[in-house]
Amino acid sequence: MAQLPSPPAKFQAVYREHHQAIRNYCFRRLAPSDANDATAEVFLLVWKKLDDVPVGRGTLPFLYAMARNVVANARRANARRGQLNGKLRSQPAALITGPEVQVVQREEVRRVLGVLDELNETDQELLRLKAWERLSSPEIAEIMGLSVRAVETRLSRARKKLAQKAARRTGSNARAGSRSAQRGGER
Repeated sequence: MAQLPSPPAKFQAVYREHHQAIRNYCFRRLAPSDANDATAEVFLLVWKKLDDVPVGRGTLPFLYAMARNVVANARRANARRGQLNGKLRSQPAALITGPEVQVVQREEVRRVLGVLDELNETDQELLRLKAWERLSSPEIAEIMGLSVRAVETRLSRARKKLAQKAARRTGSNARAGSRSAQRGGER
């Protein structure tokens, strides 16, 4: 009965015999900066799935199939990165502000997030998808499994709840501040 090679020996044999072919495959399809990473990822997958790697004539086609998937993933990641860079370039340049302005802005953000936390999870997610991710109502509907009309209705209600809670919070802070002022500024 023939003894099977140990996992490290099998991996070394596959790597030694097919590394250059897989590297060439990746370099013909990706930028050099991505091709080396893709090649390494293919052989990382080989190590993880070593039991699935066929021995003999089936090895190289199996590796090419793995490399094909890795290259496709790399291309998708590059496309997403390009879209993100485009979005970032379209954003207005941030104004450089002094520390006092930054402190006030952080406090405002903290207050808004505090009020947002008072809403239910669905309302929070709707508002975040709309404001932070800048998604359209149809996109939000697809993500949340709702109709576009339901998203628009729920967004409208969530905005009203947020505004009401913010107004109540601001009103209670203003009342507390005026009471404190009447007591001579002690809190």
